[in-house]
Amino acid sequence: MEIISRLIYSIYKALFLKGDYGLKKTHILIRISISISLLILYWLNGYFILLALLLVYLIGLLGFGREWVIPVSILTSIPSIWFSISTYVLSVIGYIQPVNYTNLLWIFIKSLTLGSIITLFFNMINVTELYNILVSIKLNNFSIIPLLIWRITPLSLMSTYESLLISRIKGEKIGKRIAPALAVILETGDLIYESSYYKLAGKPKKKIPINSVWLSIHLDRNRKCCFRR
Repeated sequence: MEIISRLIYSIYKALFLKGDYGLKKTHILIRISISISLLILYWLNGYFILLALLLVYLIGLLGFGREWVIPVSILTSIPSIWFSISTYVLSVIGYIQPVNYTNLLWIFIKSLTLGSIITLFFNMINVTELYNILVSIKLNNFSIIPLLIWRITPLSLMSTYESLLISRIKGEKIGKRIAPALAVILETGDLIYESSYYKLAGKPKKKIPINSVWLSIHLDRNRKCCFRR
């Protein structure tokens, strides 16, 4: 149970740690440049992959802080270890060509890097910008959906995490806490739906103003350095 709760908490911190702040407030040109640069480094292969991984962690430290890097490392290590082990097993049974330990290490590093890049991409997506884009291209009926998903998902993760913590404190089985967690999630969804009824039933036409900065750097828990346009 503790493993599951830690995994859920890692997902929450890796994907929703800063909410609508951090790199999401950085100017879109900066975010596009970062994304393209990391993809090019990953595509070049070889030791450039290590450079891409180092840059992801460095950007994460500057943009979100150490409390983001550790959960991302844990979260992306799980599929990376799985890919390495499954490749080794397939080579042992003769399904694929034999691989040495160096190749297995590179499989782990490449998977870890790709997972970290994808996680960073997700953290740089500004759902308010996505809403404005959908409104601009006349997809008004769908514009509110990303905002609702962005609000409900972290609440659901934290509700499940808290429910598992209560279960561990009481010494209950994990199955007994699933129903209360789902009940809270459904109730939260209903409340958000009620408060957003007119936006869902209607067609939003106005864009949400965004105050972006050219660079947002995380310094510590209480300070953040921003270079505005």
